[in-house]
Amino acid sequence: MILTTMLALSAMTAARAAGPEELRAQAGFALEQSYQAAFGNMRYEAQSLADMQRWWREHTLGAPYTGRHRPIFVPAEQANKLGALVYGSMLAKYRKDGLIDNDPVAVAQLKRVCDRLIAVADQPALEWEYHLISTGAVNAFAVAGGKIGVLQGILKYTEDDYGLAVVLSHEVAHVVQRHLDERLSEIILIQLANVAGDIAAPHFLPVLIPKHLANIANMTATVHQIYNLFSYEGTRLAMAGFGRTQEAEADYVGLILMAKAGYDPLLAPAFWKRMLKGMPDPKFAQLVKWWRDHPLTSERIASVERWAPEARDGYYKP
Repeated sequence: MILTTMLALSAMTAARAAGPEELRAQAGFALEQSYQAAFGNMRYEAQSLADMQRWWREHTLGAPYTGRHRPIFVPAEQANKLGALVYGSMLAKYRKDGLIDNDPVAVAQLKRVCDRLIAVADQPALEWEYHLISTGAVNAFAVAGGKIGVLQGILKYTEDDYGLAVVLSHEVAHVVQRHLDERLSEIILIQLANVAGDIAAPHFLPVLIPKHLANIANMTATVHQIYNLFSYEGTRLAMAGFGRTQEAEADYVGLILMAKAGYDPLLAPAFWKRMLKGMPDPKFAQLVKWWRDHPLTSERIASVERWAPEARDGYYKP
């Protein structure tokens, strides 16, 4: 349950709109330098497929707990500053509307569960912050740097500390795994690929289109438009696929964090079953699931039921 690609993109937009000029300049410079440094020497290092595979593993980070290799070219410090800017901007709006932390009982529960999970997250350098937002929306989110928001509508499904621990451990896992940093890095990679395609298109289109067809008005322009459409849809599909991977990883690592914090992960499926009952998977969801950036709730239940015993056996400390 995270604000995924749209949050990453809106985060960058919000930072540009609201952040200090100095921070924006530093963040932009750091991002540019990071991916230039990462890719600058690749053509000299990679002479074969095996070289490229080795280069990839050497220049990507293994995710905690899973070891999954993924590109992270955004420095943690810059991602955390961006997260703080976005989070502060969001809270300012909610505070103006009087929607922050105005339910003492729910806030106390949020603090109780969050503090236990943060204590086992092994991220002492982060300035963790969490707030309850009084809206009926069913969601929770995390941004880089340990900033978490829980929308009050989800509490009707959590019911107790154990249910809330399922939600919050998932959000803490997103922070521990640096998923927002990863998403921003993926955006950089896809943008680079799209730029490369735009540069190459004028050269390969004349080869693909026979000369007698090229004389037809706007034929080349039409094919270029088709290329742009496939590029756009390919980007959507790629980002959705990345999102599902990160959401599943957050479910898995969240169970481990639950267990380490003393919450029995075997109780986690009950929360997801309540969610499925109250918010069923959309009709024909199986037909379009590859375009979704979150796994289907029914799929999450199956995964959590499979992973929970492993997390309990390896990490549970009552």
